[in-house]
Amino acid sequence: MLRWARIDAQDQGVANFGLPMTVKPTFRNEDELWGFTVAVHNREGDVLTELSVRMDNETTTRREHVGRGADGFPLLKGEVLEVEGKNLEIRKIDENPVDERLRSVIKSFCQALLQAINRYYAFGSPFVDDSQ
Repeated sequence: MLRWARIDAQDQGVANFGLPMTVKPTFRNEDELWGFTVAVHNREGDVLTELSVRMDNETTTRREHVGRGADGFPLLKGEVLEVEGKNLEIRKIDENPVDERLRSVIKSFCQALLQAINRYYAFGSPFVDDSQ
């Protein structure tokens, strides 16, 4: 998703959302990517607001793999693994006021991000054109 954000928001932010944007990765540890920060700028380059897109600090569990039960239905098998980062959070991380134009830009970015996430889970890539 970081690569998608760099292409669609940072490189093509004005065309896609109406204002320029910069994208910076955020790390949980020195080497563990945990999300990214999107700064929305005005035409002069001043930062209007910043959005954080990252996993939360909750944990969840998952099984090693999914098998097939005797009845043909899915059956969770293997070792139970603990996974950090249960939910994806999109937050405005500053106290700057938001006018209608900026609200529209933020809304458009969030909608495009959610569509990219859906494409990733459905097709394996956020860059798939699912209109065909």
